[in-house]
Amino acid sequence: MIGRNVDVLVPPEHQAHHDALIDHHRRTGEDRIVGTSREVQMERRDGTRLWVDLALSKIAVGNKTHYSAFVRDVTAERQQRQMIEQTLEQALDAVVTIDEHNEVIFFNAAAEALWGYDRDEVLGRNVAMLVPAAHQAHHDNYVNRNRRTGENRIVGTSREVEVIRKDGEQLWGLLSVSKVELGDRILYTAFLKDVTDEIRRRDETRMLSLVANETNNSVVITDANGRTEYVNRGVERLTRYSLEEMRDRAPGHVSRARTPTRRPSSASVAICARRNPSTTRYSITPSRVTPTGSRSPSRRSSAMTAGWSASSPSRRTSPRRRWPPWISPPAWT
Repeated sequence: MIGRNVDVLVPPEHQAHHDALIDHHRRTGEDRIVGTSREVQMERRDGTRLWVDLALSKIAVGNKTHYSAFVRDVTAERQQRQMIEQTLEQALDAVVTIDEHNEVIFFNAAAEALWGYDRDEVLGRNVAMLVPAAHQAHHDNYVNRNRRTGENRIVGTSREVEVIRKDGEQLWGLLSVSKVELGDRILYTAFLKDVTDEIRRRDETRMLSLVANETNNSVVITDANGRTEYVNRGVERLTRYSLEEMRDRAPGHVSRARTPTRRPSSASVAICARRNPSTTRYSITPSRVTPTGSRSPSRRSSAMTAGWSASSPSRRTSPRRRWPPWISPPAWT
């Protein structure tokens, strides 16, 4: 190799222009590659190719300019990195990685769907563009403080955060952040799961519980399988079972042992709601349970004002004492 042009070590597609690139640097002194390192492909004598990390330095001796190249095989590292990147690319959750300058270097397909940005609009830009406007001015300070102090207020934890899409729509994500130290570089990767529907359902349930707890009616909410998710204080008074004792059980399994021993002085209203798993709405069936055992449609309770759809029973039961299947009848004294 001694005495031969260095372009014999360059892949064939770059050989024709290699000398011109070097001579351009000698004439202009413009350092596009010199003083940096980058991954490039090299071709071996047997024709096989490998990836190397190339670092180029300039040596000036008198009026002559020489160059030294330091080459390290990174083929295995690159393959491992590509495997990880492809895994993260196919993740269902949004994945965003930033470098030591807080610039985005990885933005997977799920992140594109969550924020509504194409990755080309995000890569190379400060990650603050993905943060709600109220936090953008201080976001770099939050990240850099962790780099300086190592104090992990967010790293290693998870929390619900607001996500503002490109079109202005507000969503909610469950955020977890991991820190990666590579020599003197500290990178961060954020994982965000879209939990907008879960939070909306939770807020609706909270709203319903606030309304339900202010009424004397008995209110039960079940999931699509008929398992209890919520009961209000009216049910607890009527059955003497707490929410924790009834949760995940079919309402009809309430034992008769704890039902009241005194005849109710007035009619009580039972409202049974079953959640449709494909939506965030509930169907509510109110019925008035009288001491004689008959059921009749009740007046719309205050719970109906919270955006719930209601339906009343289509027929009366027989004059015999009958209670809804989710409440055992009291032992009358």
